Amino acid sequence: MRDSTTRRSFLQAIGFSAATLGVQRSARSEEKPIPGFEKTPANADASKHWKPVSDRKIRMGIVGYGVCRFGAEFSFQDHPNVQVVAVSDLIPDRCAGLAKACRCEKTYPSLEELVKDETIEAVFVATDAPSHATHCIEVLNHGKHVCTAVPAFRGNIEDAEKLLECVKRNSGLVYAMFETSVFRDDLCAMEKLYAADVFGHIVYSEGEYCHPRTLGAPSIGSYNNWRANGAPMWYPTHATAYYIGVTHGSFLEVSCQGTAPFDKSRRQPNAVGNIFNSEVGLFRTSEGGLCRIIICGSQGEYLEAGRLRGEYAGYDWHNGRSDGFVGDSEGQRRFKKAMDRATEAAAYTQKINEIVADLAQTDLTISHPLLKQPETIQNVAVLVLTSNRGLCGGYNGGILRTAMGRIREIRQAGQTMSLEVSGKRGLAFMKFEKVPVERSYTQFEDKPAFDEVNELAKRFVGEFIAGRLHRLDVVHQRFLSSSRQAPVVQTLLPFGDLASGPKGAAKSAPVDYEFLPSPSEILEEIVPAAFTARFFKCFLDAAVGEQIARMVAMKSATENADDMIRNISREYNRARQTQITSELAEIIGGAAALS
Repeated sequence: MRDSTTRRSFLQAIGFSAATLGVQRSARSEEKPIPGFEKTPANADASKHWKPVSDRKIRMGIVGYGVCRFGAEFSFQDHPNVQVVAVSDLIPDRCAGLAKACRCEKTYPSLEELVKDETIEAVFVATDAPSHATHCIEVLNHGKHVCTAVPAFRGNIEDAEKLLECVKRNSGLVYAMFETSVFRDDLCAMEKLYAADVFGHIVYSEGEYCHPRTLGAPSIGSYNNWRANGAPMWYPTHATAYYIGVTHGSFLEVSCQGTAPFDKSRRQPNAVGNIFNSEVGLFRTSEGGLCRIIICGSQGEYLEAGRLRGEYAGYDWHNGRSDGFVGDSEGQRRFKKAMDRATEAAAYTQKINEIVADLAQTDLTISHPLLKQPETIQNVAVLVLTSNRGLCGGYNGGILRTAMGRIREIRQAGQTMSLEVSGKRGLAFMKFEKVPVERSYTQFEDKPAFDEVNELAKRFVGEFIAGRLHRLDVVHQRFLSSSRQAPVVQTLLPFGDLASGPKGAAKSAPVDYEFLPSPSEILEEIVPAAFTARFFKCFLDAAVGEQIARMVAMKSATENADDMIRNISREYNRARQTQITSELAEIIGGAAALS
């Protein structure tokens, strides 16, 4: 087991969801921890089954290696899909230290020089907080993706407005702020459950950050002493992961209260007039619920925790000791409903396929355009069905690996490909791989509507009959049973494979049919209906497969959390027993000395 800092590391104890970022904290020699960055145990084996979904490496630059050493703390240098090509820090010794930590030879004296490097695709900004906004704007204006340590800005609201405008203007680039609570075990579990619609709407949520601090203790060192200058009551407004990270929603209103030192002589306003060392923010969420975020600098237990209450279920966590998930039966009911839809669709699809197969086995001299094989296969459409949210185990990874395999086959065959992707995860992946996407869809959640899917089916049928499309491949998660799902590529057009009937089905004697109306009219209706049924079943299979993946991921997260609780409790009990034994020995020794 390796150590990991609390808020400045990505905990991996919940498996694939955190492992997809592939970040583990670099080993560091024993040092006195910075208050608020104490080490906590992490499960180093939780991501051992994770595999990259791509061979491509994004070329990255890193700027900033101050007191907290954030530049190397996120371990981009260890990620299989990242190549750190250059680093920078204004202080030469720190720049050299960052280059050594990231195993990078190229250095620049400043961010302004680094962003001119055309080989760099993305930059991680780990500089002083007051410069975050201006530095991110500089990166975006040079056409590069950017991620930044918290906060997004500090001290000047105009910087925040300029940053927002710059992000909107550069919509083709990614801007991300690393609020690292997003990668805590409990929050990842909450996000999975929320995405599976287990909670319903969130009525109330909380995030608590209690960092004990000795009165009169000096401020943590910082560039130009920016930490000592302080900030307005803004900490709760950037520590919002326990709602934003769970729901991907937003806050609409905020009101704050603060507690100043009780000794009035210590109430010295910082550079921006803030005298509060403990703060509470109350937020109105975009769902209409409430969220409370606190930061407390008093004495007491070190605490980073979050909890939420939804319409159907809730989740509570306290420093790694789970108070229990409530509402699992409702989640099971919703999962069962999705599985029933897929099972019913499978029965319908199989029966209509059997009818078409029986018709194809007769001696009728009729045909349908969807059953004809094109003379040459040149124009191929590929539809990839992924989820809008991550944190569902290997669900998206398996589908995308399968999709990339088919895409490579099409390219090697010299065929023309039209790629369509459903789901934000698939779209983000294809953007990362620089694979052009002609059409995108994000409206298909866990309950795909038949009318919407039918519109897609009609378009594909029309293009195939007109000769503009020669083959349609759908990449999705096939539902086999509640314990078996697999990513597959299904060729739905041309529809000639129906003539052989369902796979594995025994061949029966030819059926004598009497047709009313004519056979051609019947086939004109039943063949497109069979295609649409099979096409819709792909979406239903994808929906139930995603639900199953989330349930499995939730179970894995719970089991990992239980293991961590047992290990920590055992270590705590051993330490307490050792302390008690030592105190008893001292008491007995003292009594013996007095006698």
